[in-house]
Amino acid sequence: MAGDHVPRARAARRCPGQGPEGRFMFDHRTSPHHDVGAGHLDHRAIRVIEKQHLFAAGLCLEAVMDGFRVMPIAAAAAIGDIFVTVTGNRHVIDRDHFAKMKDGAIVCNSGHFDLELNLVALRELSGEPTNVRPFVQEYKLKNGNRVMVLGEGRLINLAAAEGHPASVMDMSFANQALSVEYLVKNKGKLDPGVHLLPKEVDQEIASLKLRALGMSIDTLTSEQIEYMTSWETGT
Repeated sequence: MAGDHVPRARAARRCPGQGPEGRFMFDHRTSPHHDVGAGHLDHRAIRVIEKQHLFAAGLCLEAVMDGFRVMPIAAAAAIGDIFVTVTGNRHVIDRDHFAKMKDGAIVCNSGHFDLELNLVALRELSGEPTNVRPFVQEYKLKNGNRVMVLGEGRLINLAAAEGHPASVMDMSFANQALSVEYLVKNKGKLDPGVHLLPKEVDQEIASLKLRALGMSIDTLTSEQIEYMTSWETGT
């Protein structure tokens, strides 16, 4: 789940002391978990997705159909105001991209370790950064443009905000606890290897979370279940 987008967004907006105006560039082009970053987006954003990525075509189409602009990071670098990486990969914002950024561009990482941003290359373009306020480092490029890096390029929601909210972590811990319970109950029945948590357990956790939030949903009737699973009825 990408539900920790709230502290990430707060951190990205608070650190530089600016409001949310401007073009947001969310680079989640090479994430092995292709839903990572989805909760970060609103319609001021431009999604950047790499065409070689396994899920790229589907993600691009989904983004376009949702009303987002899609482009390579090489094109986005020159027009973006705020860049957020959520890829889980290395150097997705690289030397050439930093060199193209306009004065005052804000860059942060929300997907993986600080290697998503090639900060070594950025230092080579600018020299050592200046700490202009908590969690904000200013890199002044040789062309005079300044690039603001938040949280030293580390996970922005951990480095400069409240961390993962309890409303998300409770579901993660529930998955872990019930996974252990599943292993204990099935001792001796499972072969060595990686096993997927049964869908029923995930559904139970989601149902409990909805109930805790005071929400309720419809459930399928036996006739509806039969209709969905039968080859003898329907079209």
